[in-house]
Amino acid sequence: MITSLICVPVYLFLQMTGVWLLSRWMKNTAIVDVFWGIGLVVAGWIALWPVTQNARIFITAVLLLIWGLRLSSYLWFTRLRLHQHDKRYALIEKNAYLHFLFQGFLMWVMTFMFDLASTAMVDTISWMDVLAFAVIVVGVVCESVADMQLLHFKKTFPNKVCNYGWWRLSRHPNLFFDWMVWVGFYMVCAQSAYGWLGLISPLCLYLVMNKLTMPVTERYSVEARGDAYRDYQKNTSPFFPMWG
Repeated sequence: MITSLICVPVYLFLQMTGVWLLSRWMKNTAIVDVFWGIGLVVAGWIALWPVTQNARIFITAVLLLIWGLRLSSYLWFTRLRLHQHDKRYALIEKNAYLHFLFQGFLMWVMTFMFDLASTAMVDTISWMDVLAFAVIVVGVVCESVADMQLLHFKKTFPNKVCNYGWWRLSRHPNLFFDWMVWVGFYMVCAQSAYGWLGLISPLCLYLVMNKLTMPVTERYSVEARGDAYRDYQKNTSPFFPMWG
């Protein structure tokens, strides 16, 4: 655990410095989104690798890898590969390096719970683990479906407000299910001696999504779609999927 607490921040600092240099070469700061998933996977594996002979930790590490590869590859193939620029990052162009380092800090906070999980004196897969793995798998699958629904809608109805499928129940279902994945990871971590400290990970992600990511995204959506998006805001839950 001590080694991880040193290696993870060093790795994340080097990664985000490299991503910043890459973004300058590509002239596209949105590349940082692709490395969000990669950074969390590598940082998590640094913490979990010494104890992956433990079946529950090995499964956790594999699920983390699947989550990260899916997210990063989706963002690469649907956005960065097509040279799309994210308007949200226009706000931080002048201070992009500090923004990237801040994301690296968030990754460190997010993956701290894997350090705690690696210390758990639990050798067998418990009922809590089974439930946690189920939550993670459902989160990854539903996030993938939400992403595909939005991608299909944008191609079929460009410049319209997506309000079908999961997007009829939440304005940001992809973010909700992504958060759900990290709640699942916390459930694994919670079985360690100081597992409750791992709550900082899903709590931090929830605050970032609801106080930073969603407000900025919706501001641009209102600018682009006007009253249609305002009506969508009035009639649709912002984060948690809700029927009715």
